[in-house]
Amino acid sequence: MIPAVFSAARSLHVGVETWTGDDAVTGDDAVLEVAAYVAELAEKYAIVEAVYDPWRAGQMAQEWESAASRPSSSRNQTVA
Repeated sequence: MIPAVFSAARSLHVGVETWTGDDAVTGDDAVLEVAAYVAELAEKYAIVEAVYDPWRAGQMAQEWESAASRPSSSRNQTVA
């Protein structure tokens, strides 16, 4: 599994961040990396929705919601 964050702004700016190769992280480290990256985005942009895999990121989403009342949605992960 490759951790990834996709972002889109009303201005049609689209961003994708992945952690692969030399920057590869997995498991709990991946959740921490994604959380830190989303926190950086939240400093610059108003986050309207965060969609996450509840198996790994449920705690992270609870912290986001309690800290800043950010809306979020869980999506069950599918393997193709």
